[in-house]
Amino acid sequence: MPRTKAATKPKSASKPASKPVSKSNPKPTPAHPTWIDMIRECIVNNPDDARQGVSRHQIKKYVEEQYKLEIGAAQIAQLSRALTTGTDKDIFVLPKGPSGRVKLSPKAKAAYNAKLKEDESAAKPTSKPAPKPTSKPTSKPAPSPKQWRSPSLNPQKSHPKLS
Repeated sequence: MPRTKAATKPKSASKPASKPVSKSNPKPTPAHPTWIDMIRECIVNNPDDARQGVSRHQIKKYVEEQYKLEIGAAQIAQLSRALTTGTDKDIFVLPKGPSGRVKLSPKAKAAYNAKLKEDESAAKPTSKPAPKPTSKPTSKPAPSPKQWRSPSLNPQKSHPKLS
């Protein structure tokens, strides 16, 4: 028996209308900054450990206290992903390897300090400086007579040998 082609459906000329994509349920924005920002803030706020770096345990405790996050398996994974991303972007340095302490890289530290100074300078112009009290100009004290270095050159004193 020879094989025959199966009957195919004829293609319709009009396509069914596709549903418009609507975001009826957008992602809720978290009440905390990104993990990289939280780690950076933890490192900056622990100046005692600036030389060695901050451990992962300290970062977890800091995030729990500051941002009221419950640290679970998902948060630990997000933390480790943020650390690897930060090291790839030269934000963090891991001096003792991937499971060791975390430090800010010199570039990131300089950029963070510049950002802080910029924020402070932006805040200063909004406040008015206190008006300076007007005071009378003070007269300069009269110049003292020339100081002589040796008693022999001083004409006002008599020489001890000559008297």
